[in-house]
Amino acid sequence: MSNISKRYVGKHASPIEIALFYRCFFDAGGVGLPGLTPAIKVTKPDGTNMTPLVYGAADWTFVERTNVIGDYEVVITLRGFTSFGQYTIEIDSQDPGAGKLVTYFTLEGVYGWIYPNTPTPTPTAFAVNLPSTVTDFYKDSYFLPVTGANAGCGPKKVTGYTSGKVMTINALPVTPSEFDVFYLIRF
Repeated sequence: MSNISKRYVGKHASPIEIALFYRCFFDAGGVGLPGLTPAIKVTKPDGTNMTPLVYGAADWTFVERTNVIGDYEVVITLRGFTSFGQYTIEIDSQDPGAGKLVTYFTLEGVYGWIYPNTPTPTPTAFAVNLPSTVTDFYKDSYFLPVTGANAGCGPKKVTGYTSGKVMTINALPVTPSEFDVFYLIRF
């Protein structure tokens, strides 16, 4: 029976992007199906489709894993996820025997990453790739590390944000590295 894993969020290299990762297993009659070319459809919270989704580094990609026949990793960049709410993700095997897999992703905050070396990151201050250039725009939000040495530590309160996109927060356990992914929750 075809199935999809729980998603995880991480960084996807080349270029560095924040992405959703899913492991999909496609089978027909209990036998894994190799050589498939999946298609993807993402529906926004308002019911409209995100189109066009470009295959490759632009919007999404997949890799057929070699350890188990029928095992695929699907990577969807989060750049098009701009509305808060629940998105429907449909991954179509394009094989009538394996069918389609449907899952959901709810966007309740903002994903970003630590910008490299401007200024040199510290446990309490670093540059980020967030879109706003308004001073204190993200102040009083909560910073949650997703990748890197700080992944899994509790959320840290954002104490300041400059027009140059430098964020200050309550101290992380260790200095973050460039391109570490974080999730910013705003209440």
